[in-house]
Amino acid sequence: MPIYFYGTRSQPYGCFSNFSRHGFELEGYWWVTNEHYFQAQKFATTDLLWFNKIREVKTPRANY
Repeated sequence: MPIYFYGTRSQPYGCFSNFSRHGFELEGYWWVTNEHYFQAQKFATTDLLWFNKIREVKTPRANY
């Protein structure tokens, strides 16, 4: 039986989604979701401005 966790609200296992708002602290930064962390790592060594914008954005689906 597959367990789906694509949506945080519509699925019974949504708490396991990258978009689930179960924040954590890592290396001195607070991350609202692990999707924030994942996307910010694309800029961790090249552009700290975007790194911090991604880290601080309200939702991981926000567009700039």
